[in-house]
Amino acid sequence: MDEPVVAFSATAFLGSLRECLEQAQAMAEAADACARAGHAARAVDLAGNVGELVHDAELLLCTATGIARFMSPGAGGRPTTPPVGSEKAAERPADALLAAGTLNNLLRQARQRLDKAASVARAAELVAVAGKPDEAVRFALDVAPLLHDAKRFINAARS
Repeated sequence: MDEPVVAFSATAFLGSLRECLEQAQAMAEAADACARAGHAARAVDLAGNVGELVHDAELLLCTATGIARFMSPGAGGRPTTPPVGSEKAAERPADALLAAGTLNNLLRQARQRLDKAASVARAAELVAVAGKPDEAVRFALDVAPLLHDAKRFINAARS
């Protein structure tokens, strides 16, 4: 495959990754605000949307990684992280306050991971635009564990 085409493709996918993460970041902030305002059902609905955006970001990252394999053989591979423990919200009415606090905490943790992931994606996109797309994709792989963590927190908030 032609090197400029591959470099352009990697840069485009990293830009899409950044945009997707910024949308997830904004949606997570809205979910967190709903949870703090006592609208748990709406917060859980928004968390579902965040989960979909995180999934899309994971797909974009996998695609960018696949493209990077055309640029340099050592750029592939996806880092793994140990699973993050999740707390289940209590179902008894007496524990409603604890459930709201747990929901707030889970959404806040997801939002923090998405904030970090969006920052890394922005930096990776800048590296790609600067003419080093293979290095940018390797840099963007740091997003994977953050996405994994955010997804675990979102799933825990939805359960």
